[in-house]
Amino acid sequence: CLGPEVPAVPTHADLSPANIIVDGNGRIAVLDFTMAKTGTTCHDIAHVYFHLEMIGARHRTREMMRELQRALLAGYSPALSETDPLFQVMLLQHVVCHVAMIAERRPPVVDLAYRWFARRIVRRVAV
Repeated sequence: CLGPEVPAVPTHADLSPANIIVDGNGRIAVLDFTMAKTGTTCHDIAHVYFHLEMIGARHRTREMMRELQRALLAGYSPALSETDPLFQVMLLQHVVCHVAMIAERRPPVVDLAYRWFARRIVRRVAV
């Protein structure tokens, strides 16, 4: 898949905000290299970008996350933009991967109990 124009580089392969720690002095540490492998230069940066997008959607902090995404790309490489074709392909891969994970998940017992409780209340109200 990777040709000479897209060299393979070492990647974390699971880089997300949960795997990044920043201490009080601004020093950054990256954790959990168990999935490390080779990939494209945009693999890890697109994965972090995707997670920031998800955080912004869940926590109503969209504009703050957009600023973080812009800073992330600029800090990684001033030449990289979110419209870069390789970045877009890697971002799409991460989206598809996460959608597939959600589709395969079995609902936890808590969700099943909540659904049972909700159906019970709806039946009561409908009667």
